[in-house]
Order: sequence, then C-alpha cells, then structure tokens
Amino acid sequence: MTFPYGTCIVNLSGALLMGFFATLFQAKFAPPSLSLLITVGFLGAYTTFSTYALDTSYLFKTAHPYLAWCYWLGSPLAGLLCLSLGSFLATLF
Repeated sequence: MTFPYGTCIVNLSGALLMGFFATLFQAKFAPPSLSLLITVGFLGAYTTFSTYALDTSYLFKTAHPYLAWCYWLGSPLAGLLCLSLGSFLATLF
C-alpha cells in the first residue's frame, strides 16, 4: 500500500472548511440549525475518519511503519493547522 493521499486530502480540506464555516457562522450569527447542518452534517459526512483508521492499519500491516506513524500522527496535527487556517480565512470576510 502507498500513502493514502486521497483520504488525507479529503480530511484536511474538510478541516479547513470546518474552521472556515464554524467561524463564519459564529461571526454572522447564523441560525444554529444552519451551522449544524453545514459543519456536523455535510462536513462530518465529507470527512472520513473510519477510512483514516483503516488506511493507518493497512500501512502498519504492510510493513510501512514509517508511513503509518507519519500518517497516524501527522493527520491530526495537519488537521488542526487546517482548521486554524480556515478559521483565520473566515475572519477576513
């Protein structure tokens, strides 16, 4: 198995969008139902935590421990950075 670029890109872009919309909705006083629909509903379905877990497991099982550790630890850290970047971008609007 090679590095799961697709899952990584989807999860990081979802984190960026989550930060953006959560911050934007909070600043614009959007109805809570709209905020939950977009952030938890749409973006929660868009991101793929279970696939991230499965891909990490496959990397460990297929003798790619370095890639597995990088993906396992790097995805949440990069996700927090993307969430923060999205939040920052929303403050520019």
